[in-house]
Amino acid sequence: MVLTKQYDRHAPEKVFGIIGSGNANNIALLPSTTKLNSRRIFVPACENVLLWDLKTHSQINTFVDETTSSTVSKKKIREEAIVVSVSPNGKHLAVGYQNGIIKIFSVTQHETTVNFHGHKSTITTLTFTHDSATLISGSKDTDIIAWDLITEAGLYRLRGHKAPVTKVIIMASQSVLISSSKDMTIKFWDMTIQHCFHTIVTHRTEVWSIALAHDRYLITGCSDNELRFFALRSTTTDEDDSFMFPPKKDEQTSEDQVPLQVQSIGSFVRKSKQRVSSLHVDNESRILTCYGVESFGEFFRISTVDEVRTRLRKRLSKARKRKENGDENNEEEIKIDWDISLIFTSLCEIKFDGKIRAMDLFMDTNITCKIITLTLNNKIDIHSLNIQDKTVEKLPAVEKSAHRTEVRCLAFSSDDMLIASGSGESLKIWNRLDFT
Repeated sequence: MVLTKQYDRHAPEKVFGIIGSGNANNIALLPSTTKLNSRRIFVPACENVLLWDLKTHSQINTFVDETTSSTVSKKKIREEAIVVSVSPNGKHLAVGYQNGIIKIFSVTQHETTVNFHGHKSTITTLTFTHDSATLISGSKDTDIIAWDLITEAGLYRLRGHKAPVTKVIIMASQSVLISSSKDMTIKFWDMTIQHCFHTIVTHRTEVWSIALAHDRYLITGCSDNELRFFALRSTTTDEDDSFMFPPKKDEQTSEDQVPLQVQSIGSFVRKSKQRVSSLHVDNESRILTCYGVESFGEFFRISTVDEVRTRLRKRLSKARKRKENGDENNEEEIKIDWDISLIFTSLCEIKFDGKIRAMDLFMDTNITCKIITLTLNNKIDIHSLNIQDKTVEKLPAVEKSAHRTEVRCLAFSSDDMLIASGSGESLKIWNRLDFT
């Protein structure tokens, strides 16, 4: 009998010198229950998720599944974290991995509470319902799954897309889920009966991202350089907000059949010629940001209800003056042209130090928006945007203890206590005990 030679198996033990992964789909701000929490952000970093303090530029904690530290789990290859999402109450962190597994972490205890196995491919998008009780996930396997965090089980699976799901969002005013996919469609799902009641099929290229503003407007980004806008009219509420929408079209579906009426209301041509990577709207629906695979982002201002009323009054006043100066016998009704510029106006562009990988933003004050950007050169850029005078202030970035370009050489000291790493722009010495 021939004895088999036993070889030592080398397993990964530690990842250091990383601020954010280049394969991350998004970053997630901790809900601003206090001023301190509003300055903390979750960033995928290889197989871990790092929590960074944006004021002190320090790493607060690392979220990693404890089961990967066991002897049995070390025989398995650790999967990379791709997408993260924080529950509205700030208690749960959902992490989607490359192998299709979803892990739920406790934000306060920093440990895994439950694992969800239901997808067969990479997780591409995650979002919580507004009561923080249900998690919605989308994957490259074209399925959308709803998970119950209380019973720790799957609720239902939504099938209908023919290509990877790129993003899912949930309306706050009613139980409607909106999903986009690379099959060039956007689907509207009634979450109470798990049924798709409307599909947008007007896009001619892959839909890479969608965003929702005021629960009234849907913004879509595709492989072309155009942003498309859709109005979402609720058929279940009696709120008098008809002035926020253009006149209805005759070919629309009757209101008693579906919970929403979807109508195309216009489009913007972006300055970038590249495809859209992602769209984001801040927590107060004041700012819309759009970025692609380049190193700059475009920002649009979203008008409030009062601002729309003021603009309509001004247009009505001008229309009346034109009528008075014209034919006095003209008894035709004064009509105001409704266009997308009533709601969305171009604000500014921001050039970043590297290509954008992920972005998030929030309103810091009534007129100031903080923009957090993860770039491909292993850095988190922070900008402050004043929406009144359209000025941008660049704040100190999270960039220390990390290389900006790829590492090309490594060396140990003679006592094995130090590690030297060199890249095209810097040479760093690391302590092997705490990797600082």
